[in-house]
Amino acid sequence: MPKPSARELLNLPEGYRVRRYRKGELDVAWVDTGREPDRRCPRCGARGHVNGTAERSVSRLPVQTRPLALKMKVTRLRCPKCGRCWSGVPAIVSDVSPHVTADLADAMAYDLMDRATVTEVAARYGLSPHIAVTANLRFTV
Repeated sequence: MPKPSARELLNLPEGYRVRRYRKGELDVAWVDTGREPDRRCPRCGARGHVNGTAERSVSRLPVQTRPLALKMKVTRLRCPKCGRCWSGVPAIVSDVSPHVTADLADAMAYDLMDRATVTEVAARYGLSPHIAVTANLRFTV
């Protein structure tokens, strides 16, 4: 039986590639998204120009009970028509908070619905209480 790849062990979608993985108190995986970001301006719909790149750290569901952070390059874009700047964020990042993945935001929301405190949820997933609250704002409205 073949050994599973790092992408499969981290439960990442197709197209993602793990470049490097470091174990420790906080596991860190450097990930390539392998996709071109959507260049349409969210304000006016014009095609944006690349304005640089940045490395973003995004928290993910823990692997083997240790917190996991994904480090990925994010393309910064600028609209030539209206001047708006935005980031081409990968699809696994939560639409509410750029600091956590969508599956981690859902897991935290379920824990909060089960009457766990924000501090308990933040400690369970290795996050600050502020990020735990911000990632779950969509469920409080």
